[in-house]
Amino acid sequence: MGLFNPKAGSWTHPDRSQGIVSDKTSMGAATQYHRDEPFHPTTGKTRRFDPYADYHHTVDGGWTKVPGRELVVLSARTGSGNERILLDADLMPAKGSRSRKGRNEADHAVDMLKRLVGENPKALRRGAAKVFIFDMAMDAECFDNVMDMRLLPMAKTPRLKANKYRNGNLGPHTFTSQGGTTEIHDIKTLNGSTWVMLPDGYGQEVGVPLARRHLHWGVEGGRSIAYCNVEIPNHPRVPNSLRGPTTAVRLNSTPNEINNNPHTRRTKSLRPIPEADPDFEIFGAREDIESTFSDLKYRTRGRLCSIREDFNLFNILAYMILRLSRSVSAYNKRTTTPAPQPRPPTGPTNQTPRAGSRQTGPQRRSAATSPQAVPIAA
Repeated sequence: MGLFNPKAGSWTHPDRSQGIVSDKTSMGAATQYHRDEPFHPTTGKTRRFDPYADYHHTVDGGWTKVPGRELVVLSARTGSGNERILLDADLMPAKGSRSRKGRNEADHAVDMLKRLVGENPKALRRGAAKVFIFDMAMDAECFDNVMDMRLLPMAKTPRLKANKYRNGNLGPHTFTSQGGTTEIHDIKTLNGSTWVMLPDGYGQEVGVPLARRHLHWGVEGGRSIAYCNVEIPNHPRVPNSLRGPTTAVRLNSTPNEINNNPHTRRTKSLRPIPEADPDFEIFGAREDIESTFSDLKYRTRGRLCSIREDFNLFNILAYMILRLSRSVSAYNKRTTTPAPQPRPPTGPTNQTPRAGSRQTGPQRRSAATSPQAVPIAA
């Protein structure tokens, strides 16, 4: 179907078909009773309840009336519509359980991604899959874990109070020009992008965003390290003598940032593909998984079909097979249906009209002027 084609895009400019999209949704439980209320308050009879279901927040900040489960899905799609495939799906553990402590849906999705990549090394590694897309629930640790799998995480940068952008300082970097001269400048981060402070023609320091030029990988201590070559752009406020130098920026957090203070990870404010970059448009693939959730809830009437874990997973697997069959059918229809052929040109014909038929237009004129139509005098 054309998914995960290494030649479809590059690390610097990945293609939508090379991305794995993940998201979470809440599914109502099969019953309306919570596990904290297993008995009827009046009769004392035992109620049927899902032992893993919990109440969840709604959009308006309240709580749902029916407990439910959180479903995490990994999906992929081609460049055409109706060709979405669910790669994996799993129900999150119940709140308060040991396996759920201190973990959110992004941590669970990264664990699913690690299992998926480990089970399919030939199909997803070696540059076949390049991007992992999630929402802002991914923290700095999740970003480092995804890049350890040689994938580029893509998500928006969380906002601070008063809707301010998150920033950071990556320290001094050596810029090299085409002529071989070197300069040292401090690189800042703002909303996932890299910036540098340079003096303009009036002697005032201005912030200039660096342009992404090339993204490549390296290995350090057994870890996959992502680097991005950035360049001081041809900006009107930058003097001509400062335009063009390049340097390599490390995208993974350093061991000192991870071990000394987790709050100093550069992945908190640095993104491989920031929001201001034109290649960030593939982040819109998250809308496809929202439509998948809508279709799933429509077919299940918004609830899980059982209180047993294995039955619910079996029903979700059946829906994954349904989505796969529909996607393969849409792909075959798109690739095997012949293109419509142009119609042959139509024009006036020389056929003789039948007797008694009414003649109009050019046929009437040609019949009136033909030799057969001229009466012969006796």
